Amino acid sequence: MKKNKAFTMIELMSVLLIIGILIAVIAPRIRRGQAQAKIMATRTTLESLKTAVVFFKQDKGAYPQESDGLNSLVGSGVEESQLKDAWDNEFVYNAPPKKYKDRYKRFEIYSLGPDEEDSGDDLHDGD
Repeated sequence: MKKNKAFTMIELMSVLLIIGILIAVIAPRIRRGQAQAKIMATRTTLESLKTAVVFFKQDKGAYPQESDGLNSLVGSGVEESQLKDAWDNEFVYNAPPKKYKDRYKRFEIYSLGPDEEDSGDDLHDGD
């Protein structure tokens, strides 16, 4: 007599249940990791842009005009892709500063963050 070597329905359901539990536990951690990676990438880009603005001032004798924004840095060591944060929004550049007046004297650069609104979770070059 030949033995049947197939899985039973209970065995299959148990495996699917274990896989579902693992996904439920791991998925939120992956999302948090992705969010943290975007924040870190944005902070790194902010520091690069801040340095580029200071070098621009040394080369040209003045900070970029607010009307030109950070676009005036393109070609002087800054690529156009660096002018957007990790959420694909343009960085805000103000000269003189408007939002963080108490922290900066000459200019400010900040990202609106993941909510894309001018709120308390914005990332700025002093974070």
